[in-house]
Amino acid sequence: MSDYLPKWHRELDIFNKIKPIIILEGNVLDSYQYPLDGGVPKGSVLRLEQYLHYYFKDAGYQDIVFFDGIRGFYNTCEEGYLQSFADLVNATVSEQHIHADFKGRNGTAASIIRTAITQNTRATVVVMNFASRYITSPTNMEQSEIDSYTVLLQVSMDAKDVRTPSGILKNLVVIVANKVNDIPAWFYLDNPNVKNIMLHTPSKEEREQLVKSVRFPSFFANDIYVLSVMRSVVVDYRRRRLLPLSDLEPDEVAGEDVPLSPVEEEVERRERFERLRKNLHKLSETDRIILHYLYREDRTPEELAALLGIRTASLRTYISRAKKRAIRLMNEEGTE
Repeated sequence: MSDYLPKWHRELDIFNKIKPIIILEGNVLDSYQYPLDGGVPKGSVLRLEQYLHYYFKDAGYQDIVFFDGIRGFYNTCEEGYLQSFADLVNATVSEQHIHADFKGRNGTAASIIRTAITQNTRATVVVMNFASRYITSPTNMEQSEIDSYTVLLQVSMDAKDVRTPSGILKNLVVIVANKVNDIPAWFYLDNPNVKNIMLHTPSKEEREQLVKSVRFPSFFANDIYVLSVMRSVVVDYRRRRLLPLSDLEPDEVAGEDVPLSPVEEEVERRERFERLRKNLHKLSETDRIILHYLYREDRTPEELAALLGIRTASLRTYISRAKKRAIRLMNEEGTE
């Protein structure tokens, strides 16, 4: 795998040293390949939340937490980080969360963040998920919401640097938003302490990196993958009524009783699996990529089209053809 770094990753490397508040906007709901060896193996495909956790962990940050309006503060990536943060800000962990609202001045998420970012004993980063909006409109907010943003504005001016074994690190607030104008303009415009970074859909280099990675062939070599994807194709076709139920093998009928004894069922299952395995090589690489992301990664056609760099309409045609070819191969006597 090459050492290519996405543009937004390179910008994050630069500005986390000089800006206490960073706004990530754009394609924030996608998954990304982690491009470095560190807390996770190089090439691991991660959601943005996991990506940021391991990015800041590898950078040397000691306390890493996330915040959203439903759960409050949390960290589901690794154990220990939430409790460490709770000790830092003198908060209580309940059911793996620190409950806090993003409204008001005192005893709220904003005030907890102020406590964490303005101390200089532990390098801390708080990632705030604003992708699901907290406010109806950034131009029409309640006073309590304005108060919270005002506290964060003060945080941007009072954030401290911390000396760590990894060097001097700046306490950070990272705000994740669908687009920057979901946030009040007065918070970030002409504010030298805030940096906006755009996350675009994967570039050509990132897509090539995924296909050429050493992990990519393993997506299709595993027996579990074969059975899982092929079964999903059939069940999906049945659900959409694209195949008559009578054409399906007994163990393909989701939710139906299988009229076979346990021994007969196991023999039938093994025979079907062997037939699928032998015919898998007849699928094109494009078919394999599409079926993998559609069923194993649970992607929508829109997300998959963006990942592969093609139009959604074209992808839907590819999906339909890939499914038909997979179904047809399931009934062939395969050869290695």
